[in-house]
Amino acid sequence: MKLAARLVFTAFSSKFSSIQSLSEVQQLALFEQLWLLHSANQYEAQFVIKNQGQVIATFAIISNMPRVEPRKKPQLRYVSLIKNYGLFSVCRMWLVCSLFDYKPNKKEAYIAYIAVAENQQKRGVGSVILDYAQHYARNLLKKSHLSLYVAQNNLAAAALYKRHGFVERRKQKSWLTAGLTRVTSWSYQVKEL
Repeated sequence: MKLAARLVFTAFSSKFSSIQSLSEVQQLALFEQLWLLHSANQYEAQFVIKNQGQVIATFAIISNMPRVEPRKKPQLRYVSLIKNYGLFSVCRMWLVCSLFDYKPNKKEAYIAYIAVAENQQKRGVGSVILDYAQHYARNLLKKSHLSLYVAQNNLAAAALYKRHGFVERRKQKSWLTAGLTRVTSWSYQVKEL
């Protein structure tokens, strides 16, 4: 789980850069601890892809169906986190982590995140993930569509989703995400299964 958290942090590092009071090492350490809370979501199935023992990608799918074996929520010592990183930094990182949460409707499976190691990008890993996510949502979860959000400035990801049949349903602007992640506009995309 720790290696997957590091990969998510690395893949989304530009979105954590607004926490300027912490070094990158401190940001990662704080993220790993808060990510444990996020990963305890009973409606989220997390997947890790390894190649020769190395974690090369991770992704998560959220549905309205709880997992068979729910994960225990870890006990975080918030006072200790605040002492080590500061109240503002802890709150800001917690808010950024909460952006990965989503409550899909009954017919929907939602891709919460896809993180691919930089040295594995442009090698088809994202396509394999999307193909599996579609199979998982259609055949195992019995959902009629798969959805996700992508930052408007993430042109490579948007092109990948388009090649896989995702269609933009709406654009959203958010002052909250603009302040937290410096991403001002998001595209909500859907693929009918």
